[in-house]
Amino acid sequence: FCSLDQQRFGAMAMWLLVLFMAGAMADLEELPEDCAAEALELRQLRGERRQVKEDAETCGDWLDRDECDEDSEVAADESIECADECSHDVCCKTKAACNFFTAKGGCAGLTLPANVTGKVWAQKTQDPDEFFSDMFCASTEQSVESCGEACCEMKPCQKCSGQTYTEGCKAGFTGTCAACPKAASCAAGQMQSCGDGILSACKPCSNAPAHAHYTGTAMDSECPWVCNDEYLLHEGKCVPSICGTWNGTCDAATTIPRAAKIPCKGFCTSETCCAPKATCGSYLGASTSSDVPSAQCAAVKDATSDGKVWAPLEASAGTTLYCKGTESDDSSCQKACCSEQSCKTCSGKFYTDKCQAGTIGTCAACPTSTSCSAGEYQTCGDGALSKCLKCSNAPENSAYSEGSLSSECPWKCNEGYMKSGTTCVATCALYSCDAASSIPLKASTLCNGTTCSSESCCTPKATCGSYIGASSDAPSAKCAAVKDAASDGKVWAPMEASAGTTLYCKGTE
Repeated sequence: FCSLDQQRFGAMAMWLLVLFMAGAMADLEELPEDCAAEALELRQLRGERRQVKEDAETCGDWLDRDECDEDSEVAADESIECADECSHDVCCKTKAACNFFTAKGGCAGLTLPANVTGKVWAQKTQDPDEFFSDMFCASTEQSVESCGEACCEMKPCQKCSGQTYTEGCKAGFTGTCAACPKAASCAAGQMQSCGDGILSACKPCSNAPAHAHYTGTAMDSECPWVCNDEYLLHEGKCVPSICGTWNGTCDAATTIPRAAKIPCKGFCTSETCCAPKATCGSYLGASTSSDVPSAQCAAVKDATSDGKVWAPLEASAGTTLYCKGTESDDSSCQKACCSEQSCKTCSGKFYTDKCQAGTIGTCAACPTSTSCSAGEYQTCGDGALSKCLKCSNAPENSAYSEGSLSSECPWKCNEGYMKSGTTCVATCALYSCDAASSIPLKASTLCNGTTCSSESCCTPKATCGSYIGASSDAPSAKCAAVKDAASDGKVWAPMEASAGTTLYCKGTE
């Protein structure tokens, strides 16, 4: 810097120097005085030697005969002694350059008059015809007093139009035109406007109704808002969010509307305004099928039609049965979950088992044996297992031996009778022959019909008369033929029957 001409410092060169020397701004204020000697040497090398007034003792003497450049220099104190070396370089001091003052933001240090608005102190506009000429402060000092009004002037802020605004207009700078922002930089509930050079400050929004709060900002007066908790938007207003103001409907099959005054604590929904009905599953428990006994349905006191019982209703696949209300009690669920139903219908070799209050029963396979007593029977099939009935197929003189699954109950003939086809015929076992005069036939011998007699069941013994012939006092060849030895004084001879009696042989011969 010291090697540059101090009197005519080109504007372009100065700006280049500003860019390279920005970091050394604080040290530039003293440069003109410190570099005076070097500046003189430079002019001498150029052949621009200034005449030294050898007969001048002080700068005052020199200034009486010469002068400084009033645009870029100030005269030194006249009392400065030059010792015959007084010259322009000694007695003229270079003024401080405006470029350095304004580059450091010096114009910002000036104060606007109280009656001036819409303007700021900024770098003075240079005459286009002197674009490459420097502007100088009033003295060598880089100060507001020296450079302020010499380097700065009051200028209006940058004029902008359309969707732009003046940005950065402040002391020392007239600002620039910036595009209006798409979104406000305010806090929620505040808004800005922008255009024709002005970006307004943040202002409170006022478009939200009572019981609402803002959720964001806006570049116009319509800031976004929502209703507070427990309030609902209705015709542009925030009204209490209760089930009474809810526009939805409850599913009548599965829910019951809650009271209108119930608060929703936010948006009302079917979950908040519709109470779920109790299910038949929760009421009946495990007895959700009509063929499973249900104590709840069995407790229904209403009379039923013949062949019907109160039993659980059965839901189709994938569906649920509901009570009338929200409670799982008889008043809410009994008539909704139980109905009067016919007993289970069965066919073939099956019968309806255990159809009773609380269940329609199940189809059970017909039994292979009866539970009836002897002489009783029951039938089974096409849904029915009959009660035990009296058998009637056994003939006279017989007894039933066991029960049956048909009307043909098993039987057997009574003792003394023998089965003959479908009847029981008497046998000689029922008749007792006269042991003295006859011999009984086999017990299995059938009697003549149903009446037994000696003729049908007994064989008459032979008589001694037919065997011996003559009486006992006549010689008997039969008795004489007995070979057994007789006791002394005794003989074998015919026996004599008492009067009116007959003696019989042992057998029939």
